Amino acid sequence: MPGAEILENYLRGGSGEKYKDGEVSMFEYDLDIVETLLNDDQTFKKLYRKHNELKEKVRDAELGVLPLDDLTLGTMKKEKLLAKDRMAAIIEDYRRTHQ
Repeated sequence: MPGAEILENYLRGGSGEKYKDGEVSMFEYDLDIVETLLNDDQTFKKLYRKHNELKEKVRDAELGVLPLDDLTLGTMKKEKLLAKDRMAAIIEDYRRTHQ
């Protein structure tokens, strides 16, 4: 299953781990729904990949590995949050229609 591989890779890359402030990563309670959507919903899959890509870039910029100015970093953080919000809306819609 391609969606399962993407989810597993994402989980190894940070999701499910605790961040420095103790926050547990996004959608940890919706893993079954996320896996289904990764397999069945191309929009969700695209958003998921985009969010992961931005997450990596933001992390690299904050570590100083990827040199970015503050404006660019701020824009990337906003894009990442927007992708997360769109994924959350898709998950919520899926939950409503598949109760």
